[in-house]
Amino acid sequence: MTAPRIILSWTTAVWLAAPVVMAQSGNPGQVNYLEYAQSSFDQYTDAPDSALQQWLQTHFAGMITYSPYFDSRTWWFPKAYFYQDLYAIAPGSWAQYAHPEWILHDQWGNWLYIPYNCSGGTCPMYAGDIANPAFRNYWISQAWTDMSNGNYPGMFIDDVNMEFRVSDGWGNQAAPVDSNTGQVMTWDSWRWYVANFTQQIRAAMPNKKLIENAIWFAGPAGVQDADPAIQAQIATADTINLERGVASDAGLTGGTGFWSVYSFLSYVDRVHAAGKSVNFQEYSLDPAGQQYGLASYFLISNGGDSLDDQTTTPDNWWSGYDVNLGTPLGPRSYNNGVFQRNFSGGSVLLGEPGLSPQTVNLGGTYTTLDGTQVSSVAISGWQGIILFGAPSGVTRYLSDITPTYSVNGWGPIKEDLSIQGDPIRIGGVQYAKGIGTNAYSEQHYALWGGCSSLTATVGVDDEVPAGSGWIDFQVWADGYLLYDSGFLASGSGSRSLSVDLTGRQTLGLVVTNGIYMAPTSTVNLDHGDWANPIIVCQH
Repeated sequence: MTAPRIILSWTTAVWLAAPVVMAQSGNPGQVNYLEYAQSSFDQYTDAPDSALQQWLQTHFAGMITYSPYFDSRTWWFPKAYFYQDLYAIAPGSWAQYAHPEWILHDQWGNWLYIPYNCSGGTCPMYAGDIANPAFRNYWISQAWTDMSNGNYPGMFIDDVNMEFRVSDGWGNQAAPVDSNTGQVMTWDSWRWYVANFTQQIRAAMPNKKLIENAIWFAGPAGVQDADPAIQAQIATADTINLERGVASDAGLTGGTGFWSVYSFLSYVDRVHAAGKSVNFQEYSLDPAGQQYGLASYFLISNGGDSLDDQTTTPDNWWSGYDVNLGTPLGPRSYNNGVFQRNFSGGSVLLGEPGLSPQTVNLGGTYTTLDGTQVSSVAISGWQGIILFGAPSGVTRYLSDITPTYSVNGWGPIKEDLSIQGDPIRIGGVQYAKGIGTNAYSEQHYALWGGCSSLTATVGVDDEVPAGSGWIDFQVWADGYLLYDSGFLASGSGSRSLSVDLTGRQTLGLVVTNGIYMAPTSTVNLDHGDWANPIIVCQH
């Protein structure tokens, strides 16, 4: 549920604040900024002159707006999406009086609400019955009317809640009666009703863009977004809106637990693997918060994602949103509480919540947003750092370099393919570059003291059945262990690494199952991938 907003009636104007993704730059190193056009933004859209219209077109990849206010304004800003809540019915609206059966109720017949801004025993919106075919059909007809009135290219759908978000008038969760069974609705049924509703919307609007405001942690315990209903819902969206993003979510933690930034970004990876983009919807941010949010965006940006915050207007545009870091040199890495992602034109770092201050050696000279040149940075928890400058040296993939020594548990290693000869895939993500191995595997490379860093993503290839394979990835240099992934199995996802190689003479990549030079029969399915193994050297 986005905030703040006031909905006047089911069929009248919607005053809101809710984001949406629009036209994308296609460059992961640039920002796709969307505007959060609540009523206070009307001063810029009521009657903008040609200069302001041009500014808005240039700086905003899109706007979330409302009908009918913006219907007549799409001619000069055609990148506007209108808002509609998935199951809200406004008190006093035609829908309430003409079809009270469309309002969810508890087992005692009490009408139920969407739990948002409740006070004094009532909430602003009743909860509509998403299981009722007539309600769904009416909802879609209203959406088509708004879509056509303004020639909008799509819509933002709020409250695509894949967990119960229904309450009494005090905001206390209350299970509704299932209108199809007459019994109390189960969580499984609720998820499928939401998924089927979004499938119906998608079928009715096959060529319109749908941005669905969803809950990233929804789903049964231990299953979450692997739940079939949630998978079905994600498939209906073009963009998944993530309310609060990273910088505005005080509930995110450090580490790799369920509520961690690590887990949140891993969810984004899975959305990307499904072919969808995301929007980070930040709230009001100070300058430090804006840089923290921007760093989190660049950690996951694939060129189709976007972000916004409630602070930004044409009068206080932050120059950080104009940066161009170029092409990503690989995925993000995560080491000792610090996320990092390198680009052809810079680098971003993010200190996870609660991180104690530490110094990160950058392996070259970069420039901060305030113009300071640095070769290392101090970073703490809840901090983002944006850096400009090309990596020091030549960037190459290890899969393009012949190792000085190589041993592999099953045949020779494969360049840019899995050991079985398939495209490299880890956790549903496909990689064009990498090294396919089978434990026990060991490759050596000569560095001659001229390299600064190694980044890569490691894991068991998806060609292996889930739960099979049991391997550990290690990076060695000059006889010292610099990185150890711990044992991974198929289905346990990937791990990203970033290793400082400054001054090192030799590099060794090891994939082990605990058995050195084991017979072939003992290493079946131990297929280990070094995906996007990027090394930066002076030669």
